[in-house]
Amino acid sequence: DLKTSAGQKVWFMEDHSVPVFSLVFSFRAGDIQAPLEKKGVASLLSAMLDEGTKNMTTQQLHEKLQDLGVEFNANTSSDRLVISFRTPRVHLKEAIALLKAILYTPRFDEQAFDRIKHATISGLENQIKRPEWIAMRSLQKNIFGNHPCVTSVLAKPEEIKKITLQDLSSFMKNHFAKDSLVVSVCGDIQPRELLALLDDVFSALPEKGIYLTIPEAIFSTKGVEQMIETPHPQSTVYFAHPALHHTHPDFMKLYLIDHVLGGGSQSLLMDDIREKRGLVYSVGTGIQVTNATAIMMGSMQS
Repeated sequence: DLKTSAGQKVWFMEDHSVPVFSLVFSFRAGDIQAPLEKKGVASLLSAMLDEGTKNMTTQQLHEKLQDLGVEFNANTSSDRLVISFRTPRVHLKEAIALLKAILYTPRFDEQAFDRIKHATISGLENQIKRPEWIAMRSLQKNIFGNHPCVTSVLAKPEEIKKITLQDLSSFMKNHFAKDSLVVSVCGDIQPRELLALLDDVFSALPEKGIYLTIPEAIFSTKGVEQMIETPHPQSTVYFAHPALHHTHPDFMKLYLIDHVLGGGSQSLLMDDIREKRGLVYSVGTGIQVTNATAIMMGSMQS
């Protein structure tokens, strides 16, 4: 672990075997931080970040990234907005300049925004008709009710339509801050140069962000079984159980149990239900942990 002059902790793996620099960083700007009346703003923001800068259109930015061999991706989870950035070492200086332009002078072009909103709405309209989406959301509602961990990802098409570019700008300003920044680096760079580079990239961020206070989501103690009839020919089943947070001393034990039970093609569930009995196309389990929740969830289709 390293620390910048500003006190920012950095997880760092120095590797000179390949001339590549990889940076991943995130902010407390996930879907759960979006106000109820602006559900979807975090996801729209992540999609807009590579849609140009103050001095470059979307096409110009993408051409520049491609010419330099730079990879840039932004995605949202429940808790955080995560940015992945990878560049050949030889183009590091130019690539960092592009990254700073994306972070501090995003273009937020109206035409690009309308295109992304339209694509998001179309995808959502298709998604909410799928049996796996219906079953998953019903399960979450049964477990957590109207907790933000559920409602934050239940954006409706009409709610997406109400989001404006000003909403994206305000959300970015309030949530892209040093007090929620997490940084990890791997690649062809020495510690002293890296610390100077990170100070250069992140020094202009505000010291503190403005965040919603999210209460812990309490897993329902009563077992619930629900059947939802749809015209689809395939049945989708989800099931869940309380799990443990990453900080719990028994988390790794649960992680191994999950892997043995339903974590892959050689799991107990796959062997018994698919291979021996041929009752399902697929079956598996996984642990989902956020700041507010910890559940072990399984699914199968037949």
